[in-house]
Amino acid sequence: MYHDAGGGWGLKTPGKVSRSSELYDRFIDVTQVVLEACEGFIRPTELEYSLRKYSADGPIESIGPTDNSYKSNLISNERHTMADDCGVSIEDLTSNLDECQKEDICVIGDIESTRENVYITLRDYEGWINRGHRERIKPAKYNQIYEGEAYHDPIGFHIRHYTTSSKSTPRRSQFALHVNTSTDIWFKETPVGRANRTRLVEFFEELYEELEIVDAVVTSEGKNQTLRELLPNE
Repeated sequence: MYHDAGGGWGLKTPGKVSRSSELYDRFIDVTQVVLEACEGFIRPTELEYSLRKYSADGPIESIGPTDNSYKSNLISNERHTMADDCGVSIEDLTSNLDECQKEDICVIGDIESTRENVYITLRDYEGWINRGHRERIKPAKYNQIYEGEAYHDPIGFHIRHYTTSSKSTPRRSQFALHVNTSTDIWFKETPVGRANRTRLVEFFEELYEELEIVDAVVTSEGKNQTLRELLPNE
């Protein structure tokens, strides 16, 4: 399996919150949906998240790190990492955040899976794999194979909260979910490609079933433009 293809999907779902104090629970709900959709396919072994603590509540549109009216309430702005070779669960995440919730207004800015085990099918193997499996993952650039460990695992995700507005609508809360891949094993018209594509489609189908997806874009170029065909119909 060669790591020489970059691409991904960008999905958006409503934030459904109006106050910063409401964002923690909503972020955990969205993250739980993503992790449940990952089961049997993507097992995050390392998660990174940003956490801002505030001394007082505020409207959701004013929690941006550059908003001067809310900066005075900012206690801390930190980035944390959690790791577990057996997989980081939603219970692990919430347990890690419980102490924060007891005293302050906590705002999660983003959660990113930075290392994963991924269940895939190859011609001579089926099972869990990650970038450390050098005998099966061959890094490549400009169609040239090189030695060493791949920079990324086969697939991962990044969940981010932000506020958005337009001329016709007021500022509102929204989540962006980016699913990124650095291999084309999902797209080949072979038994191996179809087996991997089936898992990928099931993952997206669960996201579409559990989240209100309001927009979906392909963030890739060239040959991976066929990614659009994998997205479930809205």
